[in-house]
Amino acid sequence: MKLTILILCLAAQFLVFACSRASPGEGKATTSVVPVGPVHVLPAAGGDVATLVRAALVEARRQHRRLLVYVGASFSTSCVAFKKAARHGELDHVLPGLTVLEFDSDHDLERLAAAGYDGRHLPVFVLPRADGRASPHLVVAAADDGKVGAVTGPLLRALLERDPRS
Repeated sequence: MKLTILILCLAAQFLVFACSRASPGEGKATTSVVPVGPVHVLPAAGGDVATLVRAALVEARRQHRRLLVYVGASFSTSCVAFKKAARHGELDHVLPGLTVLEFDSDHDLERLAAAGYDGRHLPVFVLPRADGRASPHLVVAAADDGKVGAVTGPLLRALLERDPRS
């Protein structure tokens, strides 16, 4: 009787183990995670730009979000309009799950240039490389207040589609 119970327990454990193992390729998602949530605009801290961007990329991936580097200026009406639209949720439906790491061309041009970012044309949105440096993929997207979602949104969506990590 004890032997029968032992054999049944071993058989049950074997079945549980065998059924819980996935064959290669099984259980892996065939589609990427779709980012959701509001647009976040994060002011960049001081320090090396590539290091800051690399850390922001890691955090964005952890949260299933996408990241763009943004260079703006307080004197630019397009930059002010973009920040206002993001703050009021006007871009959330167009660019869900986007995190924007914000740099100010008034203060950050030198350190941006050291990481390959161009802050001469504003506002500029850049798709960063995995090492935190600028990729060649960028958009200069000027739009007036009230038109940011309609003008800038599709341009940034197209830029994000170029990201091989998405």
